[in-house]
This record gives sequence, C-alpha cells and structure tokens, in this order.
Amino acid sequence: KPLADLHFVKLENGEGKAVRFSDVLNSPVNDGPASFTADGATICFTRNKTIPKRLSNLGSRMDHLGLFFSKRVDGGWSTPEAFPHNGTDHSVMHAGLSADGRTLIFASDMSGGEGGTDLYRSELRDGQWTTPKNLGPPVNGPGNELFPFLHPDGTLYFSSDRPGGSGGLDVLRASPSGSGWNGPEFLPAPVNSIGND
Repeated sequence: KPLADLHFVKLENGEGKAVRFSDVLNSPVNDGPASFTADGATICFTRNKTIPKRLSNLGSRMDHLGLFFSKRVDGGWSTPEAFPHNGTDHSVMHAGLSADGRTLIFASDMSGGEGGTDLYRSELRDGQWTTPKNLGPPVNGPGNELFPFLHPDGTLYFSSDRPGGSGGLDVLRASPSGSGWNGPEFLPAPVNSIGND
C-alpha cells in the first residue's frame, strides 16, 4: 500500500476472493494493468521502471512507467524482461496484446503524438519487437488515449477523454479496416457514464 499489485480472482458461482498473482511479478512499486496472450502463457504488464531506496521518493523522482514481459514456466512465471522500446523520458504503459502475442498496442506520452497520451503499435518479428508506430488519427485525438484492448476479431477498444463522451474517460470501439482501424465510436450507456470508464 498504497501502490498497485497484480491480483487474480478464481470465480466459483460468480464469487471469489482476490489473491496476489505472483511474488515473482509483484514488486515494491506499481505493477499493473496487465494483458495476456489467449493461451495464458505470456503476460505483459505495466511497472515503474526503477525501484527507489525509499518508496516515499517514488513520486518525486519523476519515474516513468514501462512494459515488462514474463512467460509461464513450470507452473510459475519467469523473471520479467523489459520491453525494448521503454523510454527514458516518457512512459510506455497499458499493454493490449493480441491473442497470438504478436501484436502489442500500448499507451505512451512520447513526443510527436497527437495529444497527451496516444496509442502505439509494435509487432513481434523474428523474436524482436518492431519500432512502435503511432496509430494516428482517427484513433488518436487531441486528448489522452489509454487502456487498449485488442479483441481476437481485430476490434480495438480503449478509453479516451476526447470531446463527445459522457464523462471523464469513455470507452470507444474501433473496427478493423485493412492494416488499421475505422474511426472509433463511443459505446453507449451503461458502459459509459458520467465518471471514468
């Protein structure tokens, strides 16, 4: 406390208790949110990139967030490895892995974007992640795009504080079109509300 850890809930009849996900993946700093491949063998999650000697100094260090990967090994998880395109002067966060684990959509405030935080895409080719590309308009707007989820059918869901929504952050859906996506649309109530969705 007050930092974030990864947890899971095993549901039985729609109920369950939150349990810490993994001592290997949870650290003294913020861990999460996370995304998995469809087979559950790979996790990509957000974490503070450095661990200060005193956690009370975390906020004052201007530490940026990065993405980290781990593989399921012998019933446990491998030591997390940093995404090679994590930045030194910006955050790379909120992984949205494709079902096959070969496409990664994430949010970042790196320079040259459309707004505060934009969505970017990287592809796994020959075991290496390609240089991230900004998804550009109409997916990215002048505000903040965050929390992407890439559905197996290619539909991209994400949150944004762009004008036209119901509240702070709203959930949008962009259908696939060629190698990109059509203009996103706000999901109706009750998905979106006057709060942050």
